[in-house]
Amino acid sequence: MAHHPHRPGHLTPGHGRMTITQLLAAPAFLGALRPGESTPCRTAPRLFDPEAGVLAREEAREMCGTCRLQEECRQWAIATGEPRGLWGGLTPDERRERGARLVRSSSRRCTACGQPGVCRGQQICGSCQAAAAEERRRAWLRVEHARPGGGSVRGYRLELLLGLETCEPCRAAWRARKRDRERLAGTREKTERQCDMRLRVDNTM
Repeated sequence: MAHHPHRPGHLTPGHGRMTITQLLAAPAFLGALRPGESTPCRTAPRLFDPEAGVLAREEAREMCGTCRLQEECRQWAIATGEPRGLWGGLTPDERRERGARLVRSSSRRCTACGQPGVCRGQQICGSCQAAAAEERRRAWLRVEHARPGGGSVRGYRLELLLGLETCEPCRAAWRARKRDRERLAGTREKTERQCDMRLRVDNTM
């Protein structure tokens, strides 16, 4: 989704980066973000590029799984027929198939709550699936809190996703990851400058 005008990571309220035109064009679900909050995709936008490759796509899916707006993002992309990139953890082909299943599911009822709207091959509705997904995320969070040090980057993202106050061990892990990325970016920039200087020297010889 690189350079796509609607990519969630580039249209996040609270960053001072949105023009009036962008604000009006932004997907409505981004309005649920708190001031200063961003979606996980904003931290690594290149992973969500359609040309990024299989490994990048799988890493992007994992990031989508920790976003509290994953379902809203996914539903928006399905409803609008978004043709590019990974939205809510789904590729364009997966979104088209999901949309087709939703159309076919209008008469199917959930075995848990009895409401209609169950996709073929499934037994429970989206609401019950969301409740089950939240329970799984809480279980994952307990695993992350049981790690040495008491927290992790994934735990930090899960806490945000679940609307919980982030704990200090998870915040520390997130800060450490951020410092590592900034250090790596600085190293890359320095290497690029050195290569440019060598090229200029070679061109003058």
